[in-house]
Amino acid sequence: MKKTTKLFSIFGLCTIFFTACFNPVFYEIRQDVAPEKASTEGFVTCITRYNVDENEYLVTNSNGTITYKSADYQYRYNNHGWQSVSKDFLPFELHRFDYQKFEHVGQQLIKVVADSEYLYLVSVEYKKDTDEGTNNPDKTHIWAAKITSWEEKPDWTDITESVVRSDEKDLLPYYMGSDDYYRSAFNVFCTNSIHKAGRKAYIRSGALDTDFAPVYFELNGTTASSIVPTAFDNTEKDINNAVYFGNESNFFAALAVTTDETSKNQATKIYYSDDKKLMYFNGSESQEVLDADIPISCLAVTSNALLIGRADYTSTNTAASGGLKKVELNDGVPGKEFATFTTNAASQLSPAYFILTLLTVDPSQPELDATIYASLAFLGTGTSASVNYDNIGLWSYYKKRGNWNRE
Repeated sequence: MKKTTKLFSIFGLCTIFFTACFNPVFYEIRQDVAPEKASTEGFVTCITRYNVDENEYLVTNSNGTITYKSADYQYRYNNHGWQSVSKDFLPFELHRFDYQKFEHVGQQLIKVVADSEYLYLVSVEYKKDTDEGTNNPDKTHIWAAKITSWEEKPDWTDITESVVRSDEKDLLPYYMGSDDYYRSAFNVFCTNSIHKAGRKAYIRSGALDTDFAPVYFELNGTTASSIVPTAFDNTEKDINNAVYFGNESNFFAALAVTTDETSKNQATKIYYSDDKKLMYFNGSESQEVLDADIPISCLAVTSNALLIGRADYTSTNTAASGGLKKVELNDGVPGKEFATFTTNAASQLSPAYFILTLLTVDPSQPELDATIYASLAFLGTGTSASVNYDNIGLWSYYKKRGNWNRE
């Protein structure tokens, strides 16, 4: 029997030295804090900005459904402000396995993206392969709707029914890798700009080195238009990201990219990944900042620090590493080496976990004054003493709380 497949590839022995003046065990204990009750659970792949009327919300795919909160929500102990929409709000039945019929039913929400007007849900159906003993992705959907209220079901449209590649191949295809793992040959992403006018959403249909040549679409509400974008960083790789810079979308092959955009100022600098390398664009040229040791998965900016999320998505080894790092920013220019956290970030968002996504609500604030979110996950069965299933989901830092804790 082959091992159970996993959906996305996109998604040891420690020696302790004791000295008279420093004991790392007690240091980690001092860095620990009482865990707060989790309000978001599951593999959170996105924290997306979206406006309903004039109010900005943060939207995720946690708790198995759409979960949202006001972007300016002020922290209250064990009440983090997240609300989950009812099942009647969604355009599909939530995924479950029917043990009587022995089949998968419904769809799993795996990502939420947005443009200036519409919210888009990416969901997947599953199928079982009895002969191989596996559960595999079957069909992926992109649902579009303009949300006017979180209390009323919107008019959802499945745009995968109308958007067609010129070669008529699958819009959102999968392929089996040589390691018997299913992999996605597509991506759905957005600029996630602070400025509503700068929010755009896109589809990459297909991938290089597969039977599905990559083509690209810009989502336009319930339709999508074909585009021919050029990657800013590497034109020989698939495009995976976009940011709003210079009054237009700039496309990247990088998995991680962000800018120094704030609510008052347009972006003047771009920070992005090149696998393990952190790169910096100052408006005229790019330069390598440092090697992060582990592939960079996401980035978030504050006025004085750049937070670096890491995750080795290519690994199938349960010992794969991640963790949160940072570099200091001096007038937006990143330092050439990692800086030490003064919070408990290093111990709570440790290398035992993948950092799936990061977001700073107001990047104009310094790190210790900002509200910052991160989502954690890990490979394997959770039997390691270094990881805990209770830690999967969103984490946050608030100035009022002064530490990282479960969100």
